[in-house]
Amino acid sequence: MFNNFLEQITRYLGRNIYCQKHKIEHTGKNIYAVDFYSYLGELEKAKELILNTVKKLIKDGDNWIFYPGGLNHYNKSNNIVDCGAIVDCISSFLKKHKDIFTKDELNKIEDVLKKVVYTYLIKAAVYKPVTNQRLWGLTGLASYYNYSKDEQLLDPIKESINISLSEMTSDGFFIYFPNAGEHNAFEGYNGPTTYYQSRHTSFLYYVIEKAGLDLKDYSVKLEKSIEALLGMYKKEGYKDLNLECKRWYWLSDYEIASHSFDVYALSKSSNPLAGQLLNNLLFQVKNHFYNGYLHSHKGINNNFQCYVFWNAHLAWIVRVVNIKELWNKSQNLKEIDFNIKLDRLVNVSGNNYQIILNNFWQSRNFTSGVINNGFPNLYNKKFFRFKFIYPKKNILISIRENLYHIRVAFHGAKFIEGFYLFYWMIKEVFISFLPIYQLKYGKINKFNWYGNKLKFEIIPATKFGVLLKGINYYIEFIFNKDGYNLIIKK
Repeated sequence: MFNNFLEQITRYLGRNIYCQKHKIEHTGKNIYAVDFYSYLGELEKAKELILNTVKKLIKDGDNWIFYPGGLNHYNKSNNIVDCGAIVDCISSFLKKHKDIFTKDELNKIEDVLKKVVYTYLIKAAVYKPVTNQRLWGLTGLASYYNYSKDEQLLDPIKESINISLSEMTSDGFFIYFPNAGEHNAFEGYNGPTTYYQSRHTSFLYYVIEKAGLDLKDYSVKLEKSIEALLGMYKKEGYKDLNLECKRWYWLSDYEIASHSFDVYALSKSSNPLAGQLLNNLLFQVKNHFYNGYLHSHKGINNNFQCYVFWNAHLAWIVRVVNIKELWNKSQNLKEIDFNIKLDRLVNVSGNNYQIILNNFWQSRNFTSGVINNGFPNLYNKKFFRFKFIYPKKNILISIRENLYHIRVAFHGAKFIEGFYLFYWMIKEVFISFLPIYQLKYGKINKFNWYGNKLKFEIIPATKFGVLLKGINYYIEFIFNKDGYNLIIKK
């Protein structure tokens, strides 16, 4: 059953080397098919893919990289992500199966890997400012070290790990783009991300293992990042997109495209809840795998990335040690109780409810930044003021981003997606002028627990972060097994 799942993925990726949506070969995604081929014992197919991939070596300034990387914007990736993935997959395969290559083939492959590692990855995998991208590059550096045993690579690997863990918040959240403003990026990206949270954790576990480092030196922080990931989850087995700062990635109500990395990260954890949740994650992967490939959600796909990305990333599920056993057991959804209490997030559930609240507050526009604090819609309050709001200049960033996404959609003949994005942009720009303040968009102060009681204050705000000055609401949740009581006072 699991092998049949993998065979369908390899057929899909094999038929879509040239991405139908983006009209390009996603070299850094296609390479993940090597993991599937290796698992299935189809070594000649893996060999052919590797030999074709190393032909993509190209010079970008002083660096050797794999085309297209960031040289073609329709690739929807960049140099470090593609180089990290390619060097990782090839190095790992060579570690097990280098004997299937001729001497000339092996020399050619090793020469290509050396050029990419020593001119590019050895620097980029340490100093790239976006954490998940840096760590993606690090998977390549660590796998190459594991293959070559070049000791000079150990110090940069350790440095990158330490930098990345230092960027994690005290309660375990990895910020998508730490200190975004200092790098001339919109500060809305300086927030949590449901799509990338597990990617950080998975890459770190993977790199530590590949580099032969002692996991005990890092386990406390890694388990904290697992707890933050668990706090993002709903009972159904997918994450709460209210916690995604890179919101333009998802026009759907939910996504399971990031489950591949979630599964890998949770499989490494000793947290009992992680073990329980793994079942529901794998069930949702099965539930969204039809017509021979994985879907990000059920319904029309207007989301930014493509099926090639989402299916290639399933390689990280294959890397789970006991995946076949876990896969075969995940036949249905299981009831899970959440009781996670962090500084920035609360996730509490009972028999008939689940409440996920967050007190992240940051700059935001209609494409990026955390907007909704999770306050229940049933009890949400709205306030209207007879004074139009002048949108902040950062809305121009959203408009520019969205126009680019429309261009990408039309380039791939995805006309429904393009027109939907245009409609969505007009709607959100209009909303930005409206003086409508709501509790669910408001600024929550510190969470205060008193037994089963949670107390905090909310200052109402518009969808894009304009606060209603002079008005505070005092909120009290009383959680019980079968429900909760909510007290709202002005």
